[in-house]
Amino acid sequence: MKRGEAYSFRRLLAQMKEGLITNNPIFVQLLGMCPTLATTTSLVNGLGMGLAATAVLVCSNLLISLLRKVISREVRIACYITIISGFVTAVELLMKAFFFELYGSLGLFIPLIVVNCIIFGRAEAFASRNPVIPSVFDGLFTGLGFTGALCIIGFIRELLGTGKILGRAVLPGYSPAVIFILPAGAFFTLGFIIAAVQKFRNVRSDRGRFARLSNVSEISGIPSTLRVVDENYDDSEFIDDGSNSAPSDPDSDGEFELDFYPDDDSTAAYMEAWAREEAASSGSADEAAGDGTQSNAVPVSETEGFSAEAFIDG
Repeated sequence: MKRGEAYSFRRLLAQMKEGLITNNPIFVQLLGMCPTLATTTSLVNGLGMGLAATAVLVCSNLLISLLRKVISREVRIACYITIISGFVTAVELLMKAFFFELYGSLGLFIPLIVVNCIIFGRAEAFASRNPVIPSVFDGLFTGLGFTGALCIIGFIRELLGTGKILGRAVLPGYSPAVIFILPAGAFFTLGFIIAAVQKFRNVRSDRGRFARLSNVSEISGIPSTLRVVDENYDDSEFIDDGSNSAPSDPDSDGEFELDFYPDDDSTAAYMEAWAREEAASSGSADEAAGDGTQSNAVPVSETEGFSAEAFIDG
């Protein structure tokens, strides 16, 4: 946040989105893996661990932001540890007094919040460089993102590992997969969730890239067809399975046309490379052999035995 810039509602929403979704500390940054894997055997444990860490995040960000101009850079790490450990001790005593059963379940991982890299990361990267209000909201939304991720993992592991949620049976007749409440189940669950999140992010990124390519195509005439030549092509092995990437009208020389589809990742790569090379060549055209027509053929990919070029006939 720049000096003198007013904290706006739009900035608040941006911080919320970043902490909860786009920069989630677990599913995106892959921080705090130790408590994530060890304490998510149930939904209650995940919720308790997440809220404890959130309380420490908010309070430590608040105090570090207030003292950011006082703390010397040379001793800032020691100061951060002292501040964070004080709040962790307070949270630990409160849990021991009012939530003793939960405290017993989480055990050593409550004191280990002191060295949680999420808390240190936000203290160093944000709270020590920004005013109090943004720092407090940064800690809050980062903590809620952490809590939400723990709850999702804990929910899945408890449901599949015991057939229960919050101690109540929700899957009558279900034979529990005990592996999900064991350490191996934590790795499986976390791995599948991260894979799903990354797939979703990649799809959104691809859609944005295709939208930009479509806009450029409308303006500058970027082609919607690729001419692909495979020197090792054998037409006896060609099977048209009806997929978007299946070549159409293959000939004996292994040359065929590959139509552009918005969900074809390889086509997207060719289109981007074509756009770059077209910009570099400033729209130079090659003479087509034999018929005297012009073609904006530009090679975009060359590998062993394979080449592709995008073209516009005209």
